Amino acid sequence: MSLPDEIDEEIYDFGMRIKKLRANYGWTQGDLAERIGSATDSISCYEQNYRYPPIPRLMKLAKALHVSVDYLLGIDDDSSIKLYGLTDEGKKVMDGFVKIFIEQN
Repeated sequence: MSLPDEIDEEIYDFGMRIKKLRANYGWTQGDLAERIGSATDSISCYEQNYRYPPIPRLMKLAKALHVSVDYLLGIDDDSSIKLYGLTDEGKKVMDGFVKIFIEQN
């Protein structure tokens, strides 16, 4: 069995994943750029799929956003923080707790 040659861009959007995760934390592009030691313009380019980060920066993005690199690359559709059995509202509440915890550390 062979793998498809093309990635289905309707399903996978690297920039959308970065932007959505960043927005979930209430961060601006500048906030995320500062956390990973990058320029705001770079974050903008990633979110618009104009450019893709080099591997070391991809790893920093994953750590800052608390997801796996596999999630960012579309290999895995689940974020690394598993919230089983919660409603969407419950997940938002838990995301808020994580955000507060991160900011305090």
